Amino acid sequence: MKVLVIIAIVLGAGAVATGVYSLVETYPNYQSSRARYESASGRGGRLADLDYSLYRAYEEALKSQIVVGPWFCGGLALIFGIIGVIKKRKLGFVPIALSLCGVVISLFVQPAHW
Repeated sequence: MKVLVIIAIVLGAGAVATGVYSLVETYPNYQSSRARYESASGRGGRLADLDYSLYRAYEEALKSQIVVGPWFCGGLALIFGIIGVIKKRKLGFVPIALSLCGVVISLFVQPAHW
């Protein structure tokens, strides 16, 4: 069961790391590309098409980072951590805390129109 708790800690740390990366790197890029697209949407032409494709790429990257990292890995870490706590491993509380932190961080990154 120690291996399961260690795997849960790694998954929980991955959930937190993905949430922090999307909060620090991807979300500001998404916001700036969205503002650039909205300001260029009336112009048309190649620049507006490029701004739209960049905006959509950041939106898809943000969606995948929110789903895969904090929710999927965090969910697995939560389940494995609960199993570790049931099996009387005190380290089982660490992945539970990490997975919940990853989920909370991902809630700050979600755009309002989703």
